[in-house]
Amino acid sequence: MKPSVFFEKYSNSAIEAQNKLGIPASITLAQAALESAWGESELAKKSNNFFGIKDQSNDEWYGEFDTYKTREVINGQSVYINSNFRKYKNPTESFKDHASFLLKNKRYKSLFELNPTDYKSWAFGLKNAGYATGTNYAQTLIALIENHKLYNYDLLALKKKD
Repeated sequence: MKPSVFFEKYSNSAIEAQNKLGIPASITLAQAALESAWGESELAKKSNNFFGIKDQSNDEWYGEFDTYKTREVINGQSVYINSNFRKYKNPTESFKDHASFLLKNKRYKSLFELNPTDYKSWAFGLKNAGYATGTNYAQTLIALIENHKLYNYDLLALKKKD
């Protein structure tokens, strides 16, 4: 899907996450675009999972899951493994669960002390907290935000909140 269509389609969910919880809309949109390959990944199409959130036995997740083969970076090596990923009824559920996942997971707690317009600190904070295994994850998020001017959604969310 074209980036402009993707952002138009999912921006309201990202703005809602910022206004309710303080997660920058730009971060939510960049992660969704990256993790779902602009909504075209098998995980996004079949399971409505736009963030690559896995189903782990220690989660409080009681929904369905699907198994996919994924590429992970473990100890600097790229490997393929089978993983269980959360399955959603629709993309909106995926966006809501992403926000809830970040809020409930203790390793992301410090992010909520950051300003919701500080997308760079959020990007590095997500990487440092272990959200993704890719070595350039933060830089990739920042490049997506800056190339597509997603920081404007952070500002729009602030205006809608007032």
